[in-house]
Amino acid sequence: MPRFPYPPLLPGEIRLLELQPGLPDDRLTGTIFNRKLSPEDAEIPEFEALSYCWGDKSHPEQIELTTEHPTFGEQSDQPSGFGDVDIGPNLASALRVLRYNKLPRIIWCDSICINQKDVTGRSGQVQRMHHIYEFASRVVIWLGPATSWSHTAMETL
Repeated sequence: MPRFPYPPLLPGEIRLLELQPGLPDDRLTGTIFNRKLSPEDAEIPEFEALSYCWGDKSHPEQIELTTEHPTFGEQSDQPSGFGDVDIGPNLASALRVLRYNKLPRIIWCDSICINQKDVTGRSGQVQRMHHIYEFASRVVIWLGPATSWSHTAMETL
């Protein structure tokens, strides 16, 4: 599968991931769409920001992405894109646990929503991360898959 062609961002925009529903063993798929991130903008959809550890990326997994966005039914002059993005196993694990079985879920996560190959664009988006977390309806913190010590760790917190 080809590499995903990220749509360009206009000033003040971020990318969001509409994580498609699926079962835990299904392939990860999603839709990337751009939205302006501004307190005056009523167009910001409710989204969750994901905080996680990138971890080891020596054995990457893939998420299949498209830029078409059927949920919001928008027309765009940007050509639709389709392709894969490499993600770390820890993020893949988080997305498999977080995705719903029957409904899409709108998430912002840096590894997918920021084009990691575009150094200039990446730098600008990293500088806006505090705003992204501020505008999120909820921040989900992924500590990793459950282990035998997970219950004890959560009680300690």
